[in-house]
Amino acid sequence: MSEKTHPPTGRSALRVAFLGLRGIPAVYGGVDRVIEEITRGLTPRGHQVVVYCWNNTYEERPREYKGTELVYLPTIPVRYVGTLLHTLLACLDLLKRDIDIVHINNTHNAIFGFIPRLFGKKVVIQPHGPAWPMLRWGTFRERFLMNFKIFLSRVFLNLCRYPTIWFAHRVLVISQPDADYISTTNTDKFVLIHNGCNIPDLLQADKMLGLGITPKRYLLFVGRLVPRKGCHYLIRAFRELETDLELVIVGGPLESTYGRFLRRIARGDARIRFTGPVYGAMLNELFTNALIYAHPSESEGQSIALLEGLAFGTCVVSSDTPESIETAEANASYFKSGDWEDLRRVLEDLIRNPEKIEVGSRQARAHVEAKYQWNDKVLAYEKMYYDLLSN
Repeated sequence: MSEKTHPPTGRSALRVAFLGLRGIPAVYGGVDRVIEEITRGLTPRGHQVVVYCWNNTYEERPREYKGTELVYLPTIPVRYVGTLLHTLLACLDLLKRDIDIVHINNTHNAIFGFIPRLFGKKVVIQPHGPAWPMLRWGTFRERFLMNFKIFLSRVFLNLCRYPTIWFAHRVLVISQPDADYISTTNTDKFVLIHNGCNIPDLLQADKMLGLGITPKRYLLFVGRLVPRKGCHYLIRAFRELETDLELVIVGGPLESTYGRFLRRIARGDARIRFTGPVYGAMLNELFTNALIYAHPSESEGQSIALLEGLAFGTCVVSSDTPESIETAEANASYFKSGDWEDLRRVLEDLIRNPEKIEVGSRQARAHVEAKYQWNDKVLAYEKMYYDLLSN
């Protein structure tokens, strides 16, 4: 979708603003990646798109990215507080702009949805997963401090479900469990559009060889190193495996409390390596040449990394969360979420029976091609916006 086209016949161009994320191009997490893909699809179709970005996230601040206008506003680097402040400033700034639809990301930002709504703009609020589960890792002090923060955030996010329903004209969810978390009664406002995935080229091992990683001789994890991703379960399960395979963990931050905890529990096992964040061709190579892609997450809206693991045709092992099962269907091997011993059992069975690995990867790529193409998702977003303006 690189060539500039026009809006659908008989339709005027949409004017959409996205807020409640760090910004694009995506440098932080899955939410930003989703919005980047959607904007890259909307602008070539003739639509006017604005994305509000954190000015302290980007050293270079171009005013446009692939046809999307970028607006940089200040904030502070504090979880929730920072994004709330930025969203408030964005809601106030967009009042002076010619915008039809305000697309607010993340439930906790819903409290400011009343501002654009009061000024006659259509409001879409998009949750990206439920509140974090309580943690069962680390020392007592680590668990206590982190769980106290999570408890406060869960209380806040549960309360934010109400303004999500009150202030949104449409609530866009990326999985059915996501919708159930917000509300089981106000379903007339809900629109379900799954995340998408670009179908990747499969690359022979090249750059990864410089890291000493051997093709098809490693398990792979890709994601932010945060507790809900469940990487600690994977490390503990892997350490109990009698194998000469490696575990390659891609992502960061490595210097956070949780990142240090992961390195601590991996200490002494030379088979486990942390690469830090990896992007581009190197990441493509690691996905392509992995024996197994592991997705031990306890809580997701819908994981982009899981979709990518499937899209590369890799044998996927996933936790049995409803969101993961809805995404991968029969194209993954599942273990009980939060149960490292069950994860070890599943991994051990696959490693001992390589024919199961081959079966596990055969249909995964076709599954993503059939159901999760970004082009189809962009058209679904466009239809939702037009339907909203016609009401």
